[in-house]
Amino acid sequence: TLNAKNPPLNDPGVTMTSTELVEALEVLDSGVPTLRCSWGVPSDYGLASNVTITTPAQASGLTKAMRDRGFSCSESAGETRCELSENFSDPVGAAGETHVLRGNIWVATHWLNFAPDGYTEDIVEQLFGRACVRRMSAILPARSTPPML
Repeated sequence: TLNAKNPPLNDPGVTMTSTELVEALEVLDSGVPTLRCSWGVPSDYGLASNVTITTPAQASGLTKAMRDRGFSCSESAGETRCELSENFSDPVGAAGETHVLRGNIWVATHWLNFAPDGYTEDIVEQLFGRACVRRMSAILPARSTPPML
């Protein structure tokens, strides 16, 4: 479980946001309904996620901003998934973001040296059901997740 791998859930000291994309932070700061959770303690290891209700215009703007910033995006069955990850050498590590937009729901995750396999898929499954996850898995290429440090 996540709690065993990187406890605790929702440590009050964790300030990591679910994205570093300015346009996305502006949407979150606009007062849209959102649920936030984080895993880990203040450190260089953890993740933060939001599930947010957006307007169609906000969702469209988010997708455009992600594509403009070099996120890899794919679409299927009314759902858009965008990902971006990077490795760095000083200090050694990896970071990334995964976003799923479906209807007026936006799932955003930002991770730092901790990218559990299936994490975003599990959130999407809880929100929309297993059939949605099977469709998403069928269109996505197998991805290589950076090692957890």
